Amino acid sequence: MGLSRWAILYPGLDGAYMRFSLIRTPGSSTPTIIALALKSHTTVWARVPKANACSRLWVVSYPTVVQRMFDELAKRADFTKRSGSWYRMQADTISVLNLQKSQYGPSYYVNLGVWLSPLGDSDSPPPHHCHVQTRLEALAPESERNAIGAVLTVDQTVTESERQISLERLFELYILPFFDKLVSVAEVTDRYKRDGLKHSLVRREAVGLMGDPFGYLNRD
Repeated sequence: MGLSRWAILYPGLDGAYMRFSLIRTPGSSTPTIIALALKSHTTVWARVPKANACSRLWVVSYPTVVQRMFDELAKRADFTKRSGSWYRMQADTISVLNLQKSQYGPSYYVNLGVWLSPLGDSDSPPPHHCHVQTRLEALAPESERNAIGAVLTVDQTVTESERQISLERLFELYILPFFDKLVSVAEVTDRYKRDGLKHSLVRREAVGLMGDPFGYLNRD
């Protein structure tokens, strides 16, 4: 691909300089870090060749504090991790929970999905293949969305205890109740008939399985 590679030195949190390997694809002026060794979040400013300005790079260690706490809460709720997502087998559905890293900064999104087993035999369907899909922000009141974004961002302004308490609250108020009400196809169908599973994407094949109560499939 003709990739450009270089390295920078940056003063670390412990006073020592740490080396980062950077890579740039042709036509892009922003480098991407491909190797790093940091204990916590910091910000790196790297001067990009052939550019007159510096590009700010968000550098995080992995797993981040958000990932670690999220994984602990998912495991506590009897989810099992496979292929980067968390799964919990229900009556004839599968609850799918996924923490997605933003490509624009040190923040995350929480994806929730419900797989309807009669429509396919899978024990670990990808979140974007689920028959019902939504995001945490869509389940919460609009007034809480900024707070959710802050909790899901690797930022030193949120203490570890505050983040833990907030994440536990999000699981208790929104994430687990969403799944607990959709443990069977019958419950998914009942919920769909009542409110159309608002704030969720419902795939066409799922609508057909539920009998298409609103006649959407006949409108094509």
